[in-house]
Amino acid sequence: SDIVGYTEISSKLSPTKVSDLLHRLYSKFDHLCEEYHVFKVETVGDAYMCVTNLSTPQKNHARIMAQFSFAAVKATSETLVDEEDPSKGTVQIRV
Repeated sequence: SDIVGYTEISSKLSPTKVSDLLHRLYSKFDHLCEEYHVFKVETVGDAYMCVTNLSTPQKNHARIMAQFSFAAVKATSETLVDEEDPSKGTVQIRV
């Protein structure tokens, strides 16, 4: 996944707030990885990469990834860009 408008968001927030945003969002994704048995490969900037069927064989791996993706989009829609300024809205991702 990647964050929609990340370059613009990061240009309008302090580095500390950008770091906080990524921490809050990716902590949620890490929890979802545990819940859905998805393997987190890497985070690079605003990109979060994960896979299924890698560390543990999963016959329904495509369905698991789809369910994880829907849950990630939902979690993202509940994550404020700036907790001190809710008027900036919530994060959106591409999956």
